[in-house]
Amino acid sequence: MKQTSGMRLVDPDAVAFTEVLTKVNKQHCATSALSYRLAGVSFGFRVDVPEGAGIIGLCCRHGYLAGEPVLLGILRDLAVTPQARSQGLAHSLIEAAVAKASQQGAQLLLFETAGASLPLNALSAGWDQVPPFRAVGTFSSVQVVPVLWRWEEPEYRIFKATVHDIPALAYLLDLYRRTLTFGAPVTEESFRESLAKLPDFGPGDFRIARYKGEMVAMLGVWEPGPSLSIKLEAPSLLEHLIGGAGRILGRLSPFPRLPVAGQPLRARFLRYFATKQGHPQVLRYLLNRIANETRKAGAHSYQISLPQGEPWQELVRGGMRRVSYRTVWAASLAADIGVDGSGPIDPDILDLVPFTGASK
Repeated sequence: MKQTSGMRLVDPDAVAFTEVLTKVNKQHCATSALSYRLAGVSFGFRVDVPEGAGIIGLCCRHGYLAGEPVLLGILRDLAVTPQARSQGLAHSLIEAAVAKASQQGAQLLLFETAGASLPLNALSAGWDQVPPFRAVGTFSSVQVVPVLWRWEEPEYRIFKATVHDIPALAYLLDLYRRTLTFGAPVTEESFRESLAKLPDFGPGDFRIARYKGEMVAMLGVWEPGPSLSIKLEAPSLLEHLIGGAGRILGRLSPFPRLPVAGQPLRARFLRYFATKQGHPQVLRYLLNRIANETRKAGAHSYQISLPQGEPWQELVRGGMRRVSYRTVWAASLAADIGVDGSGPIDPDILDLVPFTGASK
């Protein structure tokens, strides 16, 4: 490896961190909402060479492993500018982040990649300072352009949540996450703190489903507004026809008014989904309501991340869908902790409020 100008621990919100992340993959930053991603980073590392720079983020938080409490170290947003690659910067960044996670008392490491491959083949074997990683789950992020009107099932009543529902929302979310292999515990206090990390996101942005008066499901709808600029990729013929019909007919059309290619795409992100057992179809009715609200509000699409292979994926329907995949990898930092036998993983585990102290 060439001599670097030194590894720096930087504020994740600082230009020193964000400029590399934005430069390397603008579309990834846009579709994930950069300010939201940085809300889930406790420590940022940057390393420089004459040709460019690299960064990695780390957050440590309490979670569950098959229902048992565990402290997780989550590696985030590994990025090296193109001209600075093949110099060992990524290895150095990962080693620094793993060392910091160990210092904080993390027992497990999680790392996310787009697609099915790790950015460094050596991670699957590990090296002296880094334990071996293995794939433990895949998420599919589905971007849906809502087209068709669907009726709701009358046995479920869907409402907008209020501030008085926060304790029940936190309880339901924590109850659900305990059933997942990797999940983050939720208290009323931590739930309020999570909401505070998202601009213009509060109790009224949750849709809750009640069955015979009991809350059985919840789903948050976050619309980041004009600060998040997502450019529409080259549209298909179907998107041309649907978007054109929506623009011509306006409010008379059941179709969304899609922008033309290159113009900003107004998207909503669906977060914090939870459901009680015995209600497998309830997500469909929540999505029906959200799809109708999305179209009526003039937004163009909504996006939701779900564990690959879960039955819920069949419920995410729309006239047009674009799907991307993310793989989650795990490595153990404790002799008595393993990553075998993994099951459903909470998609929000990578983005919740950071842990702010050493484990007790």
